[in-house]
Amino acid sequence: MRCVVMPTFRIFYFRHNVLDHAEEVEAPSVVDAAARVSGNPPDLEAEIWSDKGRVGIIGASRDAAHQIVEFIPKSFPRMPS
Repeated sequence: MRCVVMPTFRIFYFRHNVLDHAEEVEAPSVVDAAARVSGNPPDLEAEIWSDKGRVGIIGASRDAAHQIVEFIPKSFPRMPS
């Protein structure tokens, strides 16, 4: 029997740039962790963090029925010199 260890993600919820609450979840991927955020009040923004740093931001859009989801790339492209 093989033991599978899932990564732990920390989700910080902000209301008007003030920390409202936080939770820690185990999920196979950042996409699965982001799914935990759905169903929260539309005025909350969420930051998803892993042991590598901030990996996602979920915030309100102008359309109250939708949310903006932005995943942070693992590395940023180099600027031309």
